[in-house]
Amino acid sequence: MTHDRDDALDAMFAQAREEGPSPDLMARVLADADAVQAKARPVVAPVRESWWAGLLQGLGGWSAVSGITAAGVMGLALGLYSPDTLSGLWDSDTLSLGYGTIEFTPDLGDLWTEDGDV
Repeated sequence: MTHDRDDALDAMFAQAREEGPSPDLMARVLADADAVQAKARPVVAPVRESWWAGLLQGLGGWSAVSGITAAGVMGLALGLYSPDTLSGLWDSDTLSLGYGTIEFTPDLGDLWTEDGDV
């Protein structure tokens, strides 16, 4: 049963290979192709972004960069101002603190005399 179908298909494909397209059809197809090619626009290369713009986009834009910057500044502040200085603020009443009670900035003189160097 499948051989009958195959024979019929083979005969149809053989006939199609023998005849080929008509010259009128080929002329219409080529005329249409020429019209389409005339309408085609040249392709413009996309503008490449800078490395910084790609990094900014990869991080999530300016809002994400500002959040990362704020977290970095807070981490730097906590690193510079030791936790004992901050605990003095958190554990006590800040209104009763005197001027000389807690130092908010590290004293460079303490660094020079550290470990008996000077």
